[in-house]
Amino acid sequence: MEIVLPKLEPWQKDVFEAMLDSRGSGKRYIIKARRQCGKSVLAIVLLIKFSLEEKCINVCVEPTQAQSRRVFKQIVDCLQGSGVIKSANATLLTIEFVNGSEILFKSQEQRDALRGFTVSGLLVIDEGAFITTDIYNILYPCCDANNAPILIISTPLFRSGEFYNLYSSSNDMVESFDWSTYDTSKYLSNEKLEYYRQT
Repeated sequence: MEIVLPKLEPWQKDVFEAMLDSRGSGKRYIIKARRQCGKSVLAIVLLIKFSLEEKCINVCVEPTQAQSRRVFKQIVDCLQGSGVIKSANATLLTIEFVNGSEILFKSQEQRDALRGFTVSGLLVIDEGAFITTDIYNILYPCCDANNAPILIISTPLFRSGEFYNLYSSSNDMVESFDWSTYDTSKYLSNEKLEYYRQT
């Protein structure tokens, strides 16, 4: 059965295309974006892409377990009936694919329990501005053995912290994207747009 993934908007396509050959690159891709303009959709598409291309372990880290559960459900729903999922454990929040790939869903709330796994595909850190620096320091070594790329997506919070530092850095291992340079207003009411402009 054919898998129908969400259609990507131009700002999402920019990141998707930049990450096409990112496997084993060790690069960090940082996205600064408003709320409700497709951050999670892009993460879902990339996690599925990495999982289907070849056998690997992918990990998605959210600030809370409830957010992890939401993304888990979205991926399961997206692939329902496709035949590519071998098992989906809603208790452990893991998806195993028929090719042997896995997606593990974790949260910042697990803290030291985040240690001990190795990412061979893609690490996604969602809402990265809300993830503390000590959690980043736990997660980075998980990608080292396979030089796994890291996608870090967030609505900005403060002009400090690991997300801000990464977004502001300039080196060959970090590529930053600013989705505010695109017109994403079709997803927001005029009232919401004005609220975000003020804040």
